[in-house]
Amino acid sequence: MLLLTLSAEGFVAWKIHAMSSPDALNVEDSVASETEASPEEVEVVFMDLGETTVNLNGGDADNKFLRVKIIMSLNGNEAQERITTNITKVTDLILNVLSSQAFAYVRTPEGKRTLKIDLIERVNRLVGHNPVRDVFFTDFVSQ
Repeated sequence: MLLLTLSAEGFVAWKIHAMSSPDALNVEDSVASETEASPEEVEVVFMDLGETTVNLNGGDADNKFLRVKIIMSLNGNEAQERITTNITKVTDLILNVLSSQAFAYVRTPEGKRTLKIDLIERVNRLVGHNPVRDVFFTDFVSQ
């Protein structure tokens, strides 16, 4: 029984010593860095959707409009293919979202931020597989 206990204690001491040695730490670090680098990094692709002009929500008396140029940041070439395949649906969705906005709201920074988030979420939901990372307004005129 004494021999079995001493053997077990020796094994545990050896494992603790092996784990605290510099070589063991280097192996753990290299394994950790390999697992961090192993997720496939997706190339960002930018897609210019062009310029769009819509009448804003608010009735005929206001007669307000919004002219906007949109560029989308996408998750790689596959995402760009998904958007291109569904470009008619995406364009229709964007026009409907933009034209439902109130003039006073889209002029505020919060309104623009909310509009971006709404477009990202809706296009991702429409196309599937979250192709859109971000939306950029490169021209934004409301009058």
